[in-house]
Amino acid sequence: FFFSSRRRHTRCSRDWSSDVCSSDLGTDNFSRNLVSKDDWEGIVEDMVSRGADANDAQIKQISDYLGFVFGKPVNLNKATEKDIQDELKLSAADAAAIVKARPIKDAAALAKVAGVDQKKIEIVKARLKF
Repeated sequence: FFFSSRRRHTRCSRDWSSDVCSSDLGTDNFSRNLVSKDDWEGIVEDMVSRGADANDAQIKQISDYLGFVFGKPVNLNKATEKDIQDELKLSAADAAAIVKARPIKDAAALAKVAGVDQKKIEIVKARLKF
């Protein structure tokens, strides 16, 4: 996808697991603004209203992605197993391993938890709280 407007250019690639969006603003701006999927939909629709080029299906796809990767934070030491699974789209086994390993001090400690798919964790790392 390519969003363009007079003020900024943002390219969203289909390989979202490695490089979501590159722009003059950078992805750090996304991770500082963790909001819900619905909030992201409003942000993307605002971009379109200002000249970004996206159809309804693309708006939904982009909003879903941004809500997943840059959505509301999840505290791994407080969230239920189901919330970890649902919010972060982790498997039941991943969520169970996280709950069993509590308390988890930080990302380095999480990386050492056996049975957790670290590739999935890398995708949602901006949302993790300890």
